[in-house]
Amino acid sequence: MMSTINTSACTTEPSLQKSELVEKEEKEHYDDVAEAEAEADDSEKADNEEMRRQMGELPTLAFLPQHRRQLLRLLDKLLSFHQWVDAARVISLLLQSSPTGTLTEIQLRRLFMAMCEIEKRLGDAADFHDEVKRRLGEYIEQMISPSMNATAKLELANFYFSQGEYQEAYGEVKKAQMAWSHENLAQDTHGKGNPFMNLTLGMICYKLWYKNAIPEDMKIQRSDVIGSAWEERGIFDSDLEAGFEGPSVFLARGLDTRLLPIKLRPMYEDIEICIQKYRQLADNNVYEEGVQCLRNALHSSPPKSASLDALEPLIQLLLLGDRVTDAGAELVKACFQFDYSAIPFGLRARFVECFAPKEVDTISSCYQAALKIDATCSSYVEGLIKIHGNRNTSNEHSIMVLLEMIPRHIDAMVPSGDLVGLVGRDCVGREVKTIVWEELASCFLTVSNYFQGRIMSEILSERIVRATWKTRFRWWKEKHFRETSLFSQATISEQACIAGSSNTESTLPLLPGDDELLARKAACACHLYGPSDEYVVEALNLLNIRGNNDDISFLEMHMQSALNFCGSVGSH
Repeated sequence: MMSTINTSACTTEPSLQKSELVEKEEKEHYDDVAEAEAEADDSEKADNEEMRRQMGELPTLAFLPQHRRQLLRLLDKLLSFHQWVDAARVISLLLQSSPTGTLTEIQLRRLFMAMCEIEKRLGDAADFHDEVKRRLGEYIEQMISPSMNATAKLELANFYFSQGEYQEAYGEVKKAQMAWSHENLAQDTHGKGNPFMNLTLGMICYKLWYKNAIPEDMKIQRSDVIGSAWEERGIFDSDLEAGFEGPSVFLARGLDTRLLPIKLRPMYEDIEICIQKYRQLADNNVYEEGVQCLRNALHSSPPKSASLDALEPLIQLLLLGDRVTDAGAELVKACFQFDYSAIPFGLRARFVECFAPKEVDTISSCYQAALKIDATCSSYVEGLIKIHGNRNTSNEHSIMVLLEMIPRHIDAMVPSGDLVGLVGRDCVGREVKTIVWEELASCFLTVSNYFQGRIMSEILSERIVRATWKTRFRWWKEKHFRETSLFSQATISEQACIAGSSNTESTLPLLPGDDELLARKAACACHLYGPSDEYVVEALNLLNIRGNNDDISFLEMHMQSALNFCGSVGSH
């Protein structure tokens, strides 16, 4: 009996173990299936979330710091290669994946400047404009310090200004001004504010007023940049002497668009009525704010770079409002305040030329002061030539002024090599103008014919002036009158052009107008070094080959009365 029970128990135990095993395997199978289904669900959910993030429905996951640094380096490379569209995508990804506080102020500034540059390049074409405006407003609020916040808002205002969105720029610069005033109230003892903000706000007000107050037919277009605002307005000498009280832009001659960027309408009615109607355009709060802000920027203490930048737009705005007296007073003060810059002297010279053309001494002194600071500006030399060039033979003062200022200008210039490719193409645009060489040759000719004894003795009597001219002779001979065979150089160039050769980099042919320049330079050379100088002889040969009789006659006239300045100075 006992053995039967034991046998039965032994038989039942393996079957139970087998059943448990089957159940365990089935459970593991179901668990695996459930886990696989869960993983599939998670994967599908992740794919859906990623798709929604790409579509902008969900925020992008934050990057790790090292990933942000890598993207910033990538952004710099894309910008350096002008890959604007790809750079825009990198910026969008960085901003979307960087929660508040994760980007430093320096990194935010880098992104801001990059976004501004991309916006200038792409504009609305790449659908980047709206995103830039939205993102800039968001991240500026992340600025830690108020001063940084004010700087960012000022840059944002400049960005809107560059895009022609003057109303939005006005709003941002006012916010920047408030933020700066709150931070620097104690330091702003004069109550004039930050000069850079004043300059920005002044320029924005200027553009806003010009855009909204000036009629379309009076606005300057790109094709009108060079020219006179005074031309073809129906003004006669009788109008200029009509006795209207106070100076007016309507009574100025030759007022160019750099001073008055507007096209004045022809006057078909009484001049006084026209002037009064025009002055009403400046009866505007935005105009007054612009003038005040530019004045504050100009007269900031101590002067900043924004101070000098404010001068020209302030003069333009004052003249646009027909405040001629105020503009003249500002220019006089600017010449004392910025005596290290040629800009105020040049502007004042042009201003006096237009409104007081009989004050020749003032105009001349302004151009001379400007040239002593910036001798490379050809417009200053041309202004002096315009004043002193139309002289009679007894005006020694004009001769002395030109003999001092024109050589100073030539000293500062680097020859372009356009004439026959003497020094290479990298200096193109720095050649002394033909009119300058012609006037210098005319001065030498006048001295030779009328004042050789008095003027030469005056120059040679001063040791420093004499030493300067000796150095100048060597410098000009090397840079402007090189001992290179002009004849053979030009002959090779012409032969290459006739043969259709493309290898003419070092042998440039004379272009139309170069004969005149060559003749004037050679005339100066013959007065400096004598008519037998190699440069003069070969220039004459070249002109004879080209058959330009007028230029040949000009050069031969100067060769017959050559001053030989170098020989006179060398003998002392």
